[in-house]
Amino acid sequence: MTQQGDAVAGELATEKVGVKGYLAFFLTIIFFSGVFSGTDSWWRVFDFSVLNGSFGQLPGANGATTSFRGAGGTGAKDGFLFALELAPSVILSLGIISITDGLGGLRAAQQLMTPVLKPLLGIP
Repeated sequence: MTQQGDAVAGELATEKVGVKGYLAFFLTIIFFSGVFSGTDSWWRVFDFSVLNGSFGQLPGANGATTSFRGAGGTGAKDGFLFALELAPSVILSLGIISITDGLGGLRAAQQLMTPVLKPLLGIP
C-alpha cells in the first residue's frame, strides 16, 4: 500500500508547472490578500471583498439601520440567516479556487510551499 502511495507522490512531484500556473497562483494570492481594497481606481475589481460586496441596510425605528438579519436574534432562525449571508462569499471563493486549480495554480502553490512548510511542520 505504501508503494502505491509513493508512486503517486513521485508522479505528482515530477509534474511540471508552467508560467500560467505560477501566474494564476500569484494573482489568486493578490486577489484574496486585500491589496487593492484601499484604492479608488479600477484596480478595486481585483479584490475579493470588493467583488463580494455587502448587503444594504434597512431603515429601522428611530432612524437606526439594520441588515436583513435584524438585530438581537438568537437560535436557529438567526443561525440560518447567518448561513444564508455567508453563502455568496463561499460560492465566489470556491469558484475562484476552482479556476486557479484549472490553470495549474494549486500545483504551483504545492511546489513553492512544500520546501518551506516541510521543515516547519516536521514532515519527513
